[in-house]
Amino acid sequence: MIILTHASIALAIASTPILAATSDGPGVRPAVAPEILDAGGMVDEGVRESIITDETWGQYDVVPNRVFVRFRQAIDAGGRIGLLEEMNASVSSSYERMMPGTYCLDIEGKVSDFLDRYRFRGDILEYIEPVYVMEFFDTTPNDTYWNNLYGMSRINAPAAWDDHVGEQDFAIAIIDSGTDPTHSDLADNLWSNPGEISGNGIDDDGNGLVDDTFGWDFYDNDANPADQNGHGTHTAGTVGARGNNNLGVVGVNWKCSLMIFRVGNQSLSTQAILDSLQASCINGAKVSNNSYGGGGFSSTFSNLIQSAGNNYEHIFCAAAGNGGTSSASYPALYTHYNIISVAATDSNDVLASFSQYGTGVDIAAPGVNVLSTTPNNGYSSFNGTSMATPHVAGGVALVYSVLGDVDYEDVVDIIYASVRPVSGLSGLVGTGGVLDVEAALEQSFLGPQIALAGTLPDYVPAGEELTLAVTIDPREDILVDGSSTLEIDFGSGLFQSLPLTQVSSDRFEATLPPAECDWSPRFYFTIQGETAGVINLPSGGTGDPLFVAVGEEVIVIEDDANSNAGWTIGLPSDTATTGLWTRGNPNGTDAQPENAASGSSCFFTGQGSVGGSLGENDIDGGITTLISPSFDGAAVNGSVISYRRWYSNDTGAAPESDTMVIDISNDGGSTWQTVENVTENAGAWVTKTFNIGSLITPSSNMRIRFIASDLGDGSVVEAAIDLLTVGGVLCEDTAPCPGDLTGDGSVGGDDLGLLLAVFGTSDPDADLDGDGNVGGGDLGLILSAWGGCP
Repeated sequence: MIILTHASIALAIASTPILAATSDGPGVRPAVAPEILDAGGMVDEGVRESIITDETWGQYDVVPNRVFVRFRQAIDAGGRIGLLEEMNASVSSSYERMMPGTYCLDIEGKVSDFLDRYRFRGDILEYIEPVYVMEFFDTTPNDTYWNNLYGMSRINAPAAWDDHVGEQDFAIAIIDSGTDPTHSDLADNLWSNPGEISGNGIDDDGNGLVDDTFGWDFYDNDANPADQNGHGTHTAGTVGARGNNNLGVVGVNWKCSLMIFRVGNQSLSTQAILDSLQASCINGAKVSNNSYGGGGFSSTFSNLIQSAGNNYEHIFCAAAGNGGTSSASYPALYTHYNIISVAATDSNDVLASFSQYGTGVDIAAPGVNVLSTTPNNGYSSFNGTSMATPHVAGGVALVYSVLGDVDYEDVVDIIYASVRPVSGLSGLVGTGGVLDVEAALEQSFLGPQIALAGTLPDYVPAGEELTLAVTIDPREDILVDGSSTLEIDFGSGLFQSLPLTQVSSDRFEATLPPAECDWSPRFYFTIQGETAGVINLPSGGTGDPLFVAVGEEVIVIEDDANSNAGWTIGLPSDTATTGLWTRGNPNGTDAQPENAASGSSCFFTGQGSVGGSLGENDIDGGITTLISPSFDGAAVNGSVISYRRWYSNDTGAAPESDTMVIDISNDGGSTWQTVENVTENAGAWVTKTFNIGSLITPSSNMRIRFIASDLGDGSVVEAAIDLLTVGGVLCEDTAPCPGDLTGDGSVGGDDLGLLLAVFGTSDPDADLDGDGNVGGGDLGLILSAWGGCP
């Protein structure tokens, strides 16, 4: 076996199914008698049960210098740090957001020696296991530009498309070799991260990935997941090549958002795969395509897939494998209900000769001679369960996008209940049949949909009306008469109903009265279907309403750190010996930003050299303090403070043992109130915004303080601050102007003409005196107000 290492993830090259011996030793490794240690010396003689999750791991290829571990919940930071120091290991990836206490460690020496040494550390660890190498389940292209998409007919996709062709905003993760983002059949269906600004070098959405505008490359650890293999572009095309565009092929979803992750070329590390799964869930993908497999059982892999379903309603579609054996490969073999394991069939619904079947295999789909997209605007036919799986992932996404906000179990139930039975598959796959997208949609009732028509403004000036509009599509349901309303709270805490007026076939509107400064409007829209019941937009209703501010935005201070406008950099009481706060343009390391968040400078902790090591000039030995100049936090009502921060403390021998404390003062720095204790290891620019009044009483002499520290032995800590902004909303109510029926700011002939045109009616706009009738009293009010409005 050839071992290949590179910048952030080590991968093993394997061109055959992964059943070969590893460099750590052939076959099943026998247990050895290692030295048994705990944090204080010897482990109790009774604690000798091995915590390696799969003792047959030696049959499989593994990534060198990497292991997965999960700490016991009762073990505090000190216990974790102590074991990491004993191991001489550091954290390479953290999965805290999906499975607390779970990490991928970077170790020294052979994996086999490491596992043998720590196999009995159940006093601190729940388990320890290798990081397996996996491979894609495809074969060589065999029929370029083959013009027969038989697979779509075999899963009854054309009939399904009569009802639904996909939702543009529905995100589907392609965890693969990347995807060609310039392919003409895919470019319109790429996911676009709404919280990220492309190319600005800032983690705008705070998810720890900088400029992840359409995905991420966890193989090379950068923002360009372009395909260098062809496999990922092919699977992406089957899931979601653009439909009805007079070009190339079509995916199961004509419209969707393909979230692209690159995890290797042919051989893949489970670390990169799990990093991708975690990122896809955090970014909202409800479905992922996973056309790869191999290795032995991994508790980490199993736990994270289960967490994806339980915590993110995520469905993990996995290839059964190409070994022709009577059991699926991992990860398809894990037993969680949110995993759909896929076998491959040909154009006659016959199980492909290469397809794995039996134990752990749920459903079949076309996987022989499947035509799809390849890089450089190409099209080729591939074989493999890798090609069958995206048919299922696409079908799952099509159903999920119809059902909307439901439990993942509902979607899986429909997929299994609607399969097209095939006698030859009975006993070979759990459902005994092939995916049937049309039948699945028939079991997926299409309830009403409601969406905003246009973009909501952030502010509405005082005295102006605001028209709110939505589009409503009943689809297969019938709307209950009078059920379409705008539910709004103007600031009292109580929501009231305003009817939505239908202005076209699908557009409904409600117009708010002239805005007043004491309003704090929060609102949501609601409709009711006879079958589906009540549907809200946003779905959380009163718990997650939309809102606008009344008035105009005012910026009191905007400091981009391009000059030192009165900042205090360091205090005599600081104890850090290196990594002190400074201002400039950072050179950057893996723990430090390479660029300021805005402009050319920021405040950061210690300048390293160009290309410097991870912890070069990081904070060591104590604390370092940065304090802003004084600012007026009472200049406007509802004043808000915002800043961009960078913080990294998840590397080194003692990861996650430090905190950056951010405080605010309303007396020039004599006393302080904590804003946040930062432990978030984004390793990227994160924007934070707070209402000052929710933290402390606003005053004209306010300051904010940033204290970064290294109090953990061996931790690598870096921090940075940029773009401090203070602002709010300035609102002045406009004086009323009775008689200005045209709204032009004066009372004149146009207004008189409008009044006379409705004279004698009950027109509410012209009934100025409110007596229910447009008459002499209203005429008198117009004449008395003749001229310009006050």
